[in-house]
Amino acid sequence: MNQEVWKERFFKWRKYLFNKYLIAILVFAVVYVFVGNQSLITRIRYACEIREKKAELREYEKKIEATRNDIQSLEDPEQLERYAREHYLMHAEGEDLYIIEED
Repeated sequence: MNQEVWKERFFKWRKYLFNKYLIAILVFAVVYVFVGNQSLITRIRYACEIREKKAELREYEKKIEATRNDIQSLEDPEQLERYAREHYLMHAEGEDLYIIEED
């Protein structure tokens, strides 16, 4: 296309391109999306972090519940003795303890 056609198109769209309201809206949109602590990008990043932290919280709550169940089961003396033998390699007097390691 020749230069005349481009000039004609430019003058046709010029009133829309240099409209002060359109420019203000575009500047506001850029600031809203990219700049500051409350920008859209920062909010999305924070939302992802919150989702990850909630998943961690659920995982820790499951571990806490399992630990509570273990503590409750250790109130029984037989269970306490079994736990001590398995986890801390304790033994009664006169017993021999053999440790077998598996690879």
